[in-house]
Amino acid sequence: MAEDIKISLQTTTPEIKVQSNTKATTSNIKNSQANIGIVTIGQTGATGVKGETGPAGSITAEQEAAIAANTAKTSYPSADSTKLLGISAGAEVNVKSDWNATSGDAEILNKPTIPTDTNTTYSVSCVDGENSDEEKIRLTDSSGSTDDVILEAGTGLSIARSGDKITFTNTVVDTDTVLTTEQVQDVVGAMFTSNTETRISAAYDDTDGTIDLVVDDMTADTNTQLTDEQVQDIVGAMVDGGTETNISVTYDDSSGKLNFVSTDTNTTYSVATGSSDGLMSSAHYSKLEEIEADADVTDTANVTAAGALMDSELTDLAGVKGVTISTLQVKPSEGAFADGDKTKLDAIEASADVTDATNVTAAGALMDSELTDLAGIKSLDTSNLVNLSGTQTIAGEKTFTKKLILDGDKSVTASGDGVAMHVDAQDITDTSTSGSGTATAFNHVVVENPRLMSTNSSVTTTNASTVYIKGAPIASTNQTITNAYSLYVAGGHSYFNNDVSVGGDLTVTGTVDGIDIATDVAANTAKITCNTANVTSSGALMDSELTDLAGVKSLNTSNLQIKSAHHHFIHAGFFMSYPYSRYIPLNGSINEQTTSTGAPEYTTFIWPYDGYVKTMWVRSETSLGSTEMKLYKGANSSTVSTAMGAVTETVGANTSVEFDMTGVTNSFSQGEAMAVRIDPTDDPDSGQNVTIELVFDLTT
Repeated sequence: MAEDIKISLQTTTPEIKVQSNTKATTSNIKNSQANIGIVTIGQTGATGVKGETGPAGSITAEQEAAIAANTAKTSYPSADSTKLLGISAGAEVNVKSDWNATSGDAEILNKPTIPTDTNTTYSVSCVDGENSDEEKIRLTDSSGSTDDVILEAGTGLSIARSGDKITFTNTVVDTDTVLTTEQVQDVVGAMFTSNTETRISAAYDDTDGTIDLVVDDMTADTNTQLTDEQVQDIVGAMVDGGTETNISVTYDDSSGKLNFVSTDTNTTYSVATGSSDGLMSSAHYSKLEEIEADADVTDTANVTAAGALMDSELTDLAGVKGVTISTLQVKPSEGAFADGDKTKLDAIEASADVTDATNVTAAGALMDSELTDLAGIKSLDTSNLVNLSGTQTIAGEKTFTKKLILDGDKSVTASGDGVAMHVDAQDITDTSTSGSGTATAFNHVVVENPRLMSTNSSVTTTNASTVYIKGAPIASTNQTITNAYSLYVAGGHSYFNNDVSVGGDLTVTGTVDGIDIATDVAANTAKITCNTANVTSSGALMDSELTDLAGVKSLNTSNLQIKSAHHHFIHAGFFMSYPYSRYIPLNGSINEQTTSTGAPEYTTFIWPYDGYVKTMWVRSETSLGSTEMKLYKGANSSTVSTAMGAVTETVGANTSVEFDMTGVTNSFSQGEAMAVRIDPTDDPDSGQNVTIELVFDLTT
């Protein structure tokens, strides 16, 4: 199949012009397998220049004498004589060659074989592209087949077609503004106009585009120097007329001086008394001289701080004052008795022993060395022990690794509450199952099946049970039992998940599968006789009636095809030359197509029922790489151009790969058209096979 050629242009001012209806001959047309080449035939060349005139002929003297001798016999014009002189001896008549002659002088010998012209003539035109940024140059051969060269506008370009002219236009708008020299001068000049300048002036001259800067005279001294008199007058004014206390300040302008005069008068003070301040007397001075430096008043606080034992600190002031030192006991050499030593000695029995291992063991104590599980005994919590001699409530779980025997005669009050064992009613709360969830099971009491083993080999046990009840209660002394049951289920539904063997009579007071035993089985009101005839007559399908009993028993209905569903398969084989997307020929053609609408007679499948595409299998002689399989739909009165679901898988060489379409948009209605596109990434240049599984809803 001929290929589309795509040309992308990224320049700013491209233009491609194609002259329409220009004939050209082509050879090596590539139709899926061949290459395309273009040969241009030039115009006919100009007529060649006439060659030079050949040399003049000549005759011998003998010939000339012979002719002269015969002039009386035959006379002919001199022109004929000249013509004869130009004919060589033995010359023959020239005959025009005939290409088709097969004999005679006109036949052309050793003619070359002219090859058959297999070139194809193309006409060139321009057509619209499939997208707004594409236009096409179309080559149409004499048979009507077309090849397209796709031109695509790149970034910053647009493309448009007018007849057979395709024009690229730059779409990038240049937003940069280029200022003239005058505009730049005016902008900068305005920055120097009406500003605040210090010791410099700036002016913009628009006529010559310059900025004039004038600096003030930097050598001029504008500072003001005050005279001494001016400074004196300023300072004098600052102190003259101010507020003074016990002093008078005046400024003498004539001498430039400040005069300060005290206005305070001397005062004579008397000796200080207890009620008024005054001067220190000589007596007071002598008293101060007699007081030591840093001396304190001798009072309770100062005496206590100096380290004296105060009366108030003694509990037994009178005893301390009256103690006689000679009557006190001398402190023992080992040290003085501490408080409690006498009490400790008083508490020790006469002849007491040291508490050591020997003495403690002899006293009858249980020693650590005598315990096998010392850590267990030390951590023993007696509150967790079961007291088998009395009534006790066990709060936690307990595991017994030995056999539990309930034995012993007892006198009880007759009751149905359980004499030997009682499992009381409890509120059981499920804390693990989520809201609106379903718990798999709940079992209040579980007895797991034991594993029975033997030390010796080949041991056979005749009867083994997980739970064994020896028999019903036996009426003994002073007792009559109306109904004795080994197992009594007072209520609820009982479920047996396996066979039930009954060794004795089975008494049923209700119904079995809707059969009332007392009414419907008149021949035997106490027993039910189950036999093949009765089951068969009830309408049951017997094993003996099945040809494939094992097959029926293992039948999984989920694997059965629904009667209203039909699976239909489409197989297509084709050859791909390029790594471009192609539409698979679904109707027997070996040529894939570039569009879904260009050759619908090959690429389109019409759905006879409602349904969906379930799966596709793809196999290729060479690797396709990452490959996309995509569905397209076309409703009635519409082309097959609506894209649907797509699945991508990697297809290796000679490897069958499944594309599961059930997870994408894949449904079709009756009468709708379908096309399938394959889009590989590797260049296949080989054959491919595709099998498509469709599921029809036969009820539509």
